[in-house]
Amino acid sequence: MLHVIQEPDGVVRAMSPAVTRTLVSSQTQTIVAKSMIAVMTSY
Repeated sequence: MLHVIQEPDGVVRAMSPAVTRTLVSSQTQTIVAKSMIAVMTSY
């Protein structure tokens, strides 16, 4: 029973840094794109 509970938790913990990094990088790309558009339109 404990193994069944801990196993997915371990998988989630192993995956979460990669998922977080992907989310952060995509958010950063969106912010960079928006700021570049803002800079281009302001000039």
